[in-house]
Amino acid sequence: MGSAARWGFAIYLAGKDGYQDSALPTGDLAGVPEDALDCAASLYLGGPTVWT
Repeated sequence: MGSAARWGFAIYLAGKDGYQDSALPTGDLAGVPEDALDCAASLYLGGPTVWT
């Protein structure tokens, strides 16, 4: 049974016209919605080099 506080995370890939399951920068496959929003915003606005 899952938790309502932890959510899976997927990124929409326009080239594939679909979603792909993703891990958060922490390496977790699920987290709070705020972590997913921060991750997606960082990827779209800054690219994956934001975390390096």
